[in-house]
Amino acid sequence: MGEFIAVTEMDEAAEATPWQEPRRVRVGRGWGWIYGAFGLFNRGMGVSVGICLFSLVLSIASGIIPGGSLLYQLFSMVFAAGLMSVAHRAHTMGYISFNDYFEGFRQQMGQLVLTAVIYLALILGMTILVVIAAFVSIGIEQLMNFDEVVESDPAMALQLLLWVLVGIALLIPLMMAALFAPALVFFHQVAPWEALKLSLRGCWRNFWPLTWWGILATLLLLLGAMMLLVGLLVVVPVTGYSLYVAYRDIFLHDEI
Repeated sequence: MGEFIAVTEMDEAAEATPWQEPRRVRVGRGWGWIYGAFGLFNRGMGVSVGICLFSLVLSIASGIIPGGSLLYQLFSMVFAAGLMSVAHRAHTMGYISFNDYFEGFRQQMGQLVLTAVIYLALILGMTILVVIAAFVSIGIEQLMNFDEVVESDPAMALQLLLWVLVGIALLIPLMMAALFAPALVFFHQVAPWEALKLSLRGCWRNFWPLTWWGILATLLLLLGAMMLLVGLLVVVPVTGYSLYVAYRDIFLHDEI
C-alpha cells in the first residue's frame, strides 16, 4: 500500500488514505460512479464548464500548432491528474478550483509524463506488431493493391477486418492500464510502470462494472451531443469526475 499525497498544502492536515489492493465491486456501481460525479459537478458547475472549454481550446490548438499533438499526448497524464485533483477538492472540501487543473504540473509531473511515454510506446509497439503480422498473413503485394484484390477475392476484406479486430482487442488492456494510472501516480507516488499494471489489475477485476459505466457514459455523451452540443459541457466533466469516484471505490474502498 502507499500513502495518500495531499493535493495542496491545505490538505496536508487531512488524514492519510492508503491505497489498497483493488477490490471487485458490483456491476451496479457503474451507475453509482456517474451519479456521484454529478454530485461533484454540482459543487462548481461554472468552473467545471470553464475547465471543459479550456480543455477543448487546448486540444484544438494542439492540432494546429506543429508538434502540438505529440506534446499534448505527452502531457495527457498530467492533465488527467489535474482533473483528478479538481474532483478531489470537490469531494474533500466541497468546492471546485480551476487552479487545481494544473496541479499535475506542480506535483509528480515527471512521473506522469513518463507514464504517458510508456503508454504511447506500448500502443506504438502493439500497432507495429499487428501491422507486421497483417503484412505477413495477407501479403505486402495484396495490401498494396487492396482494392483490386478485394474485387477478385471479397474474403480478403474479412481477413483484414480480422486483424483490425485483433488490434482493437489488444488496445483494450492498454486503455485499462492507463485509466487509473494518473490517479495512482499523482495521489500515491506509485511508479509509472507499477501504476499501469495496478490500473490494469483494477480494471480487469471490474470488467463488467466498467463496461456498464462505459455504456452509460456513451449514452450520456450522445445525449449531450444531441442537445446542440451544449450538454457536452456537463457530460464531459461528469465523465471525468466519475473516474475519480471509480478510483476511490476500487482502490480506496470508499463509495461516494
